[in-house]
Amino acid sequence: MRNTRRNNDVDMRYAICPLSVVPVRSEPSDTAEITTEVLFGEFFKVLERRASWSRIRLAHDGYEGWVSNKQYTEIDKQQYDDLCADKKEVFCAQSVGVCKKEDGTSLPILIGSRLPMYADGCFSIAGEKYSFDGYVACGKKPKSDIAKVARGFLNAPYLWGGRSFFGIDCSGLVQLCYRLCGRKLPRDAKDQAQGGEVLSFIEEAEEDIAEEIPVIWLLKASAFCPAAVKVLLKLSVNVRVAPIVKSDIYTTSFSVLLLLRAVLPLS
Repeated sequence: MRNTRRNNDVDMRYAICPLSVVPVRSEPSDTAEITTEVLFGEFFKVLERRASWSRIRLAHDGYEGWVSNKQYTEIDKQQYDDLCADKKEVFCAQSVGVCKKEDGTSLPILIGSRLPMYADGCFSIAGEKYSFDGYVACGKKPKSDIAKVARGFLNAPYLWGGRSFFGIDCSGLVQLCYRLCGRKLPRDAKDQAQGGEVLSFIEEAEEDIAEEIPVIWLLKASAFCPAAVKVLLKLSVNVRVAPIVKSDIYTTSFSVLLLLRAVLPLS
């Protein structure tokens, strides 16, 4: 759900995710479709709060949906603004990491999780201190690193709305790979594609990230990367390396030609 309604900041609530991963649903119900996920350390505005559910808008990509009130921690506006203003974004760069809480307990976090105000192996969330000595990603990386990051998701299962190694969809894969290389992308494939450059032939690509649902979305993370690696994400299968041929440009169920697009020029 993307920015369908706007709220004034008057009486607005703000929150952050203190858990490994939290599902965001299309409706305020445990049985509703998962449209995306919130990773540890990601923060958001609470647009509407009900008895058990809240409608939120994620700060990093503007995505909206419903989360359980039990699965977030509120922060004040100043903390939210400070997080938004933090230009040195640091992320967990391993499939699963473990951070230590001040009370000595451990919390698993997933690749792409944000470590707010990270410095010297420490950070805090809503006043609670954590330490993390695992691998982190920070700043813009070479374009060729996008393919290397994508390889780290090999064998991850497909999950509609997923954004982690334990379940991920096509646009989630693209968004996370670019995030870990210091570049921001929208959440949905249709929005990612709109920011790109139309490519006439698949030969122009050195690497593609694709999904078959059965509609084939060919999202060019690769026109800028020299590595000849093609990552294919299929519905109900997993992330795997596979060649992409010209016939993949056409959708089998809708007979629509989908233009190859580059996902945002990388300067």
